[in-house]
Amino acid sequence: ILQRFNPAKPTNIIGLTIIVVVWVNFNMVRWQKKDVIDHDVAFYYSYLPSVFYHHDISQQFLNRPENNHLIALFEYPPKAPNGNYVFKSTMGMSITYLPFFIAAHYYAKIVGEPLDGYSEPFQFAIQFSSLFYFVMGLFFLIRLLRSYFPDSIISLSLSILVFGTNALYYLIFGAGMSHAVDFFLVSSFLYYSIQWHKQGS
Repeated sequence: ILQRFNPAKPTNIIGLTIIVVVWVNFNMVRWQKKDVIDHDVAFYYSYLPSVFYHHDISQQFLNRPENNHLIALFEYPPKAPNGNYVFKSTMGMSITYLPFFIAAHYYAKIVGEPLDGYSEPFQFAIQFSSLFYFVMGLFFLIRLLRSYFPDSIISLSLSILVFGTNALYYLIFGAGMSHAVDFFLVSSFLYYSIQWHKQGS
C-alpha cells in the first residue's frame, strides 16, 4: 500500500487523514467515557434531546425530580428572568449533528442502548461527525484550488493544513466542536462563490 501511495495526489492526503484520525480515535475511545458530548459540545447539542426525546424546547423537563441528573448533561443551562432555561448557543451545530443523531438513535434502538441522546452510540456519532465535515471541506478545497494550482502544490497545502495546524486536535480530542463544520462551510462557500462569479448564473 505504501509503495502505491503518491503524496502528490490530493485525494491520497485525504485518505491518509481518514486513516490517522480513525486509528487514533479508536485508540482514544472517547465515546466510551462519554467525554464527547460535554462542555461546549453539550451546549450545541442540547437542542436535539430537548426536541426529540423530551418534546420541550423550553427545557422545563429539567425541573422534574426524575430529570435532575440531566442538569449536568445539559451543562447547567442558565435561567431567564421568567424562570425558563436558556440554551447557551444557537441551534446551528445541532442541525449539523442531526443526521448523525438520527443514525445513532436507530443504532441504539437495535442494540438496546439507552435512547437518551447521551449513550455510547450518540457519543460515537458526534465524535465522527467532525471527520465527515472536515473531509467534505477538504474535497471542496481541492476543487477550489485546482482552478489555480497543480496537484503537487495542493497536496502540500493539504498536508500542512491537516498535519501542521490544530486541525487534528479538533478531529480527535476536540471532535464535536464547531471548527470542522466551519471549515466545511467556508470551503464550500468559497468554491461556490468563485463558481458563481465565473458562470454568472
